[in-house]
Amino acid sequence: MSSEIINSNHYIYQIISNISSLLSSIDSFDNIPLSLCQNIGELFNSSSSSINKIEYKRNNGHYDYSFSEVSSWNKITSARGKKKLQNDMISSFLGKSLSIFNHNNFPKTAEVQLFPLERLLLIPIILESSLFGIICVSHLNLANDDMEQEIVSLADIIKNIFKLWAEKINKNHLFQSLIDFMPPTLGLNEKGEVNVWNKAMEHMTLANRSDMLGKGEHENGVPFYGYRRMTVPDLILKPNTNWERKYIEFKKEGDNVYSVAHCPCLPGGGAVITCKTSIIYELNGLVWGAIHTVRDITRELSIENSLHVSEIMNRTITDVVNIGVATFKDDVLIYHNQRFDDLLGLNSLITHKNDYYSILDYVNPDDKEQTRSNFSRMFNGRDSMRFEFRFNKFDNERCYRVYSHPDVINKNYFLSIIIDDITEQNLLAHKAKMNEIKLYHEDRLTALGTMAAGVAHELNQPLNTILVASDSLLYSLEHKILIEQSELRRSLELISGQVDRMSQVILNIRNFSREDKE
Repeated sequence: MSSEIINSNHYIYQIISNISSLLSSIDSFDNIPLSLCQNIGELFNSSSSSINKIEYKRNNGHYDYSFSEVSSWNKITSARGKKKLQNDMISSFLGKSLSIFNHNNFPKTAEVQLFPLERLLLIPIILESSLFGIICVSHLNLANDDMEQEIVSLADIIKNIFKLWAEKINKNHLFQSLIDFMPPTLGLNEKGEVNVWNKAMEHMTLANRSDMLGKGEHENGVPFYGYRRMTVPDLILKPNTNWERKYIEFKKEGDNVYSVAHCPCLPGGGAVITCKTSIIYELNGLVWGAIHTVRDITRELSIENSLHVSEIMNRTITDVVNIGVATFKDDVLIYHNQRFDDLLGLNSLITHKNDYYSILDYVNPDDKEQTRSNFSRMFNGRDSMRFEFRFNKFDNERCYRVYSHPDVINKNYFLSIIIDDITEQNLLAHKAKMNEIKLYHEDRLTALGTMAAGVAHELNQPLNTILVASDSLLYSLEHKILIEQSELRRSLELISGQVDRMSQVILNIRNFSREDKE
């Protein structure tokens, strides 16, 4: 190889080693330092080099791409016009190169491109089957054709080094993307140092990834408990029964641990979390570390507790009021209380709705057909119902009232049934009715007594008048006292008037009696 390009094989090895060392510490295309470009320029005995990033953007099923310079080195210190000319030339050839390095033609065109007349070298940075970037080396010192071949061979080495680096950072990127897609997740290496802390974990704990990565000495316990302490990832790597007992649940299954813990220092006043923790092994069987995923179940526990309290209250209420309650999901009985079984005298193992038609065998014959129709509407219809029937399965006949209400929840059909024994209630209602009738008759008797006294008074006066007038006439006749015609007429008219008065009283009584019957 010409001394104008490189001084010795040791010099080549040293610079390539420097490039490899620099790349091993770079985790992103955007963090490429100037020293890397300088090493590349010196390797090819060039006065200028740059690294350009290719970015793809998906657009309606195809990709648009653009390039941007992420790092450059330039040894030229002459006039600005000359530097601008150089940049314009590089940009022009990058545009040509992008058409050559078309990702649709890969891998056939993924080769180093040397433009001798322009003293320009373009080295593709390849990722899988696409162009990831371009290294531009300009102002090459080309003395002969042999030198061109040596430059291309050396460029192929650099291309392969950058290909390995691109694959490495791409895998790290994909790994981090997958980790960030997961629920809150952290990882510890074998030394107990944090090497995974995803975005969901940042959101849960408000602890930044940058502040947590690399931390050991049980630092991962601080966001959860407020102090350094062993957590499940520590315990799966280095078991400690004393710390394991501090968890609400701690269950080992091979290389996995399932646990539940209360973490008082999580934002929002603390939380109860459920965790799955696993040991991760390297390809050679050595322990890489532990991965730990968590899920906040505080709200679920609160809802579950509220439902449990509501269930207890509902059962207590139904037991206190002594009513039967049952719930069907589709055709199957999913809940009933003891009172429901007691009222119907059925086996508690009966769970299908069709089995409940056997109740009809004990229904009063006069109610059977109507009850059968009500049962069919209740189990197969979609309307709320209320009906009664008489039941003869026990020593004496009972009267039941049924309420039913259908509902659809998450596309599932539910039927709620309440059954109440109203036998005593009906007896009390019947007694109340009889008392009311008795009271009505007593009131009528009282009214008749009052009316009889009034009638006696009304009839007694005219009778007294008639008695006086008739006695006066009889006395005159017995003692042969002459009675004038006018006086006789007046006495007779008086008697006739009093008779009419009594007749009117009797007529009023008859009319009152007729209206009462109607």
